Amino acid sequence: MHTPPGQASPGPIENTSEHYRDLRVLVVRDHWLGCTGLAASNALLRLGVNTNYVSEVESVPKWTSLPLRILGRAIRREAVKDFNRVLVSLARQMRPHILLVFKGAYVFAESLHAIRKLGTVTLNFYTDVSFHCFGPYLPNAVKQYGWVFTSKSFGVRDLKGMGVTACSYLPHGFDSDLHRPRVPSPRESDEYAADVAFFGSWSPGKARTLEELILLRPSLDLRIWGDRWERLDRGSPLQRFVKFRALPGVDYATAIGCSKIALCLLHEAVAGASSGDLITTRTFEFPACGSAMLHKRTADLLEIFTEDVNCACFDSTEELAAKIDALLKDPERRESIARKGRELVEYGHSWDHRVRTILDHYYASGTATCSYLRHTTVTSPSSRQPGKGQRGRGAAHGRATGCPVPLPRYRPRRRNREM
Repeated sequence: MHTPPGQASPGPIENTSEHYRDLRVLVVRDHWLGCTGLAASNALLRLGVNTNYVSEVESVPKWTSLPLRILGRAIRREAVKDFNRVLVSLARQMRPHILLVFKGAYVFAESLHAIRKLGTVTLNFYTDVSFHCFGPYLPNAVKQYGWVFTSKSFGVRDLKGMGVTACSYLPHGFDSDLHRPRVPSPRESDEYAADVAFFGSWSPGKARTLEELILLRPSLDLRIWGDRWERLDRGSPLQRFVKFRALPGVDYATAIGCSKIALCLLHEAVAGASSGDLITTRTFEFPACGSAMLHKRTADLLEIFTEDVNCACFDSTEELAAKIDALLKDPERRESIARKGRELVEYGHSWDHRVRTILDHYYASGTATCSYLRHTTVTSPSSRQPGKGQRGRGAAHGRATGCPVPLPRYRPRRRNREM
């Protein structure tokens, strides 16, 4: 199916139930609206896949009150054991072709071994920067997956340093159900409208960049949404801009669309990671929701987007301030970047596209036992191809979509063992 330039994205393949009607997939995921695992589960259902899920937080809840947190620490080990019993039990009942785990901080290596003995192919999509910051189970369990997809390009290097060679880079995507332009109510416009908005948790590096920006542009109409900003120093010039809460689900998507510029800052390197973030979920969610994205300039970003066509970029805080000034003074250019950014991510970076890549890998591995009909590929609109001498490669999104763009880094290697 080919979509001409300027029209809607290709979306799910027609008659998808015929493609995947025999396939069973068990997903380990969170269940809050907007999380990656939920977006992937819904995309699998749209493809006609028989999908079920297990949530770690149903056995290992994330309590917030102090008494329950103390209780949670006391029973954590038994709660994690209970989760793994539920996981293996459901796998034995369902006999899935694929176990698809999102992060999997509480999944035991022994559970993966037991599920592989059922003939199930075990896959992990890892969403975070480091494999060493989420408890004691993950570093051992990650070695037991048939394949690990890491959303960080440097994650492949980090995994190989842990002895994991069955891995490849697959970027984040956006949730096509949730992340789309929305018409705000008058109340939402009053609450969310801003010249510049940042969405994300506090970290020292992000706080420092935003403080430097405000010192350069003290009258900037800026809003900051996210967790852990209570850690901000009381004397920080950011105090009056921070809302001290994260926005959930639809509110998050609406607030992005109410922002003239969505600012994408990246997390610094943490223990066990060879790099700080280079792209993030927001890299795809911001343009999907219809805002002009101003993103920290990285090589990974510019393999997908084209600077000054479908995104704007910066390195220094001085360049960031100058780019904000230019975009606010030129609404036509800002709206063009927002429109072309949405076109690009719609065409190849939703979770509908990502799950097809994961299923393609399963079938290409030689271990598939289900019927499979060849996917129909899509062709990128010529208007989105970067011209000669441009820094970005806007068509590079084909690596993860099946589009005919030969970019091998997204292609998992075939192996003779399970994957």
